[in-house]
Amino acid sequence: GFTLVELLVTMTLISIVTGMAYSSFQHALRSYQEGATRVGFGQNLRMGLAELTRDISNGIADADDEALAVFIEDVPGEVEGEDYDMISFVAHVAQSSTPEEEVPLSPLPPSLRLGGSSSLDEELADEGAASDLIRIAYMVGPDPLAMDQEAQADGDESAPQSLLRVTTPTLDLEEAFGDALGMDPVQMVSTLQELGATVDAVIDGVSGLNFGFFDGEEWWDEWDVEEQ
Repeated sequence: GFTLVELLVTMTLISIVTGMAYSSFQHALRSYQEGATRVGFGQNLRMGLAELTRDISNGIADADDEALAVFIEDVPGEVEGEDYDMISFVAHVAQSSTPEEEVPLSPLPPSLRLGGSSSLDEELADEGAASDLIRIAYMVGPDPLAMDQEAQADGDESAPQSLLRVTTPTLDLEEAFGDALGMDPVQMVSTLQELGATVDAVIDGVSGLNFGFFDGEEWWDEWDVEEQ
């Protein structure tokens, strides 16, 4: 048989060994989860930046055409390097292959449409043709899918921030964004959706968005589209 003292010592040793094993298991599990999160975030980041790069590469602008106006807003954040910039421009996009989807009409001449030709029938251009141009905007704001109705009603700005990609077939900036520019992020997203824009979260967990601009000789933190 065993004495009471021997049982107590044995139980104490088992508790210590079990606690150490559980702590090691928890540490390994936590490290695995953190690693998986980093990998997932890295993939999401690469995909989001690739989409942003593709949109900017396909962008077009004309200072004399309001429909092709570029809008840039530089909003400094409370933390250095965590600005809340915004950029909006018109870009070529691939035509949708879904026959049921309503295709927007382009107000631009055929020569400016992707694959267009100035020799197209002028009557067709006047009536409008299927457009491959959309207005795109990138900004920081709450993910529309993550915002519940209560948060939208209360104007809660504590929702997780994401890099948002806003697309709309309306090319004119003022008509496309209306009074949404300058609103707080939650109201802005709701207003854009009411105006018919599509708002998608491209990258989650974004603390800021800061664009730099290169004029061929030097980099600028801000860019005035009317003067520069």
